[in-house]
Amino acid sequence: MIKLAIERDSSAERFKTIKADYDYTDERGYPCVRFNALTEDTKAKTSLFRREILTLQVNSLYCRHPRKPESGFAAVFSHRGASIDEALDSEAQSFIEGVQVPAQ
Repeated sequence: MIKLAIERDSSAERFKTIKADYDYTDERGYPCVRFNALTEDTKAKTSLFRREILTLQVNSLYCRHPRKPESGFAAVFSHRGASIDEALDSEAQSFIEGVQVPAQ
């Protein structure tokens, strides 16, 4: 379900997927999916009249809400630029760990 929602929200005309990983985790005590992707944004607007192809890195965690199972939440950290940000994984992990929804 998470994969379909992400694909539906990403324009196939604009974004070219290079790599996408979906990994189930229950490390928080409720169901979550880690989504990490590397794509090319083929229509990134870099100025008023200019578009370029830029790399888009996304690290995220999608979870079912622990007290409201009909709801969910996501913590998403990304970088778009001319090159890959080698520090993104550690920065994203730190950010995502800071988003806490207590199970009780």
